Amino acid sequence: MPFVNRLKNKCGGKDAFYIAKSTSPLVWSDEFSYPDSLISQKQKDKGVRLLYYPMVYTIKRDEKDGSLVLKDISNQNQPLPKTLAGFKDVGFPQITVYGYMLAIDDGLKESLSAQEQKKIEAFVKHFEKIKAQNPALSVAHELTHLDNRTAFLEAHKKFENLKLSPEDFLKLRFADEIFASAKEQLVAQNPTTQEDMEKIVRDIQQNWLKDENKKHYYQDESSDFASQLDQYNNITKNRKVDSKHLMFQELLDAYTSFERDGKTYHLSSVINLDFNMPEKLKKYAGISSPLSFSKASLER
Repeated sequence: MPFVNRLKNKCGGKDAFYIAKSTSPLVWSDEFSYPDSLISQKQKDKGVRLLYYPMVYTIKRDEKDGSLVLKDISNQNQPLPKTLAGFKDVGFPQITVYGYMLAIDDGLKESLSAQEQKKIEAFVKHFEKIKAQNPALSVAHELTHLDNRTAFLEAHKKFENLKLSPEDFLKLRFADEIFASAKEQLVAQNPTTQEDMEKIVRDIQQNWLKDENKKHYYQDESSDFASQLDQYNNITKNRKVDSKHLMFQELLDAYTSFERDGKTYHLSSVINLDFNMPEKLKKYAGISSPLSFSKASLER
C-alpha cells in the first residue's frame, strides 16, 4: 500500500466535527498537524497510513432512567473517551488519531438540577483534559510501536529457529511501552545531547512505573502482557528458546534507538529493567527465580 499522511495539513478544530441540529458545542479538539518530515523513510516504505477520525459526544438524557449520559452520533450510550491514537494492522500499518467534541442537547439547558450541572462540569473537565494533550506526541508514540513491531518481526526471521524466553519477552514488552512514552518527550523537548536524551528516558521510566493507569499492561495474569505472552508462545511453540539472549539484545537496542538530524542515538543502557515485576505475572509466565533485567546480566 502507498504511504498516506492525512495529518500533514492542519486537521481537527471545530470545522472537523459534525454538529447535529439542536445541540451546542462545549469543547472540541484543536487543530494540529504531523508533517512528513517526522516520518522515517522506513516507515513510509512500509506503507503506513496516518488518519484523523473526529468523534462527537453529546450530553443527553437517558431514555430509561432520565440520567445524563454521553451519546455518540448513532445515539448509543458511551463511556468517557480516553484513546488519543491507535495502531492496527489491516494489511498495512494504520495509525488513527481521534479528535473529540463534547456537545449538549439544547433541550437540557432549562431542566438541569444543581447536581446535574456539576456532572456537566465534570464532562467538560474531562474533554478539556483531552484537548490539552498534543495529538502529534501520540503519533510519535504509535510510530515507535510500529518501528518496534517491524524490528520484532525481522529478528524472528533472522533467528528463524529461535524464540524469546518468557523473561526476555516480558522485558521487551516493558521496554517497548516505556520507550514509546519516552519518544513523545524526545520529540516534544527536542534535546540535542545524549545526556539530555538519557535524562528524559530515565525520568519517563520512573513516572511510567508509578502511573496507576499503566498497571493494566502488566499487573497480573489478566494483563495485556500476559495475553501477549500467550499469543507469542502459541505462535512460536515449535522454536527453541534463545538461551544466549542474542535476539533480546538486538531487539532492545533497536527499541531504544532515537534518530535526530540524521544521527542515531543508542539509549538502551538507560532503560533500567532491574525492577520488581508483579509476582502474579511472573507466576503466570512460569518464572520462578528472581529476574535480573540489567544488560550486564546478559553479557555473562
